[in-house]
Amino acid sequence: MVQGLEGSGCNKARLLLLRGRALNITSEYRPEAEHALGLAVKLDPRRPDAWNELGHTCWKKGDMDAAKDCFVSALSHEQNKVSLRGLSMVLRQLPAVGESRRNNVQQSVTYAKEAVEMDLNDGVSWYVLGNANFILFFIEGQNPKFLRLALCAYTQAEKVDKRSSQNPDLHLNRAVLLCYEQRYAEALADLERAHVLDPEFPNPLTQKQQLLHFLNHLTQLVTCKGGLIPRRLAAYSSAVQQEESKAKGRGQSRVVPLSGLEPGKNPGCQLIGKVVFYLNAHEELPIVLGLLDSESECVPIAVYNAAPTWAVVLGDSVSVQNPQLTKHDVEHEGKAFKFPCIRVDSPLLLLINGKKQCAQQQAITTATSISKHE
Repeated sequence: MVQGLEGSGCNKARLLLLRGRALNITSEYRPEAEHALGLAVKLDPRRPDAWNELGHTCWKKGDMDAAKDCFVSALSHEQNKVSLRGLSMVLRQLPAVGESRRNNVQQSVTYAKEAVEMDLNDGVSWYVLGNANFILFFIEGQNPKFLRLALCAYTQAEKVDKRSSQNPDLHLNRAVLLCYEQRYAEALADLERAHVLDPEFPNPLTQKQQLLHFLNHLTQLVTCKGGLIPRRLAAYSSAVQQEESKAKGRGQSRVVPLSGLEPGKNPGCQLIGKVVFYLNAHEELPIVLGLLDSESECVPIAVYNAAPTWAVVLGDSVSVQNPQLTKHDVEHEGKAFKFPCIRVDSPLLLLINGKKQCAQQQAITTATSISKHE
């Protein structure tokens, strides 16, 4: 019994908590649950479990300010991982922009870390930490540090708690990050797993189909070099050879075709090509330019963070400094996709027809949690 409260009041609060928890078991908001839990915390305001349950109810209702107050109230009575996770979730969803948004997400990561530190074997806490770093990755201009932290947290969630492997949202969120890293085979596997775990949730299947279509279309475009006729391809290749000669004369960097690049980073190198195709498949995937180099090889250039107004046209000359090359060899459900690809994290890193791109051509990607629930 809590000191200062009548036994009947405590018992009634406990019963109301049990009723609210039972009503709260589904992912949908139930007003009856909020009513029961509201009465429970009035009768016994020192119960952190009742405050936490009410906080989750308010969160499902969409009242993030009320949910935050509930989790803060729970923590004022007892430090616990459930309240810390709840605050991490709520802070990421509070309406805010600019520096306020950044501060909220950074604090969200802090609370999630504290929850993990309270119980290193809690898969839910690791999952929430992964989601917090997922959002921070985009808030901080797609800093790869936070992408790696998010992926590590998701992996740890599965390692310490096998039930985490049954969470479709974990697989879906991780697939988004794996796509950004161009780890397409792993992304497809996660999307498939998410769909199997929750067939009624359309996002995983939709994203899987979009990714397969993207890979198939890209492979075809690379193979046929944009479908251009041989005479035009020969003219493009000859023009690139002339541009390479001029660039070599300036001696600013080592000018090489695709065959002169090694997988990974190629510092001090420059690739020049003519645009033979432009692929803008989906907003969650990069824009891909197909460049024809001086040896008539087609090189896809994956451009991230391009503004909606940014585009190139066939025949444009494109120069890529310090190209980062990946040779993809993806197999999925009997289909094979094999192609090289150079990653460019911003259109500002390209020279188009010898000119730098203006700052307005870059768009910093933002993200909100894509989970159905946490």
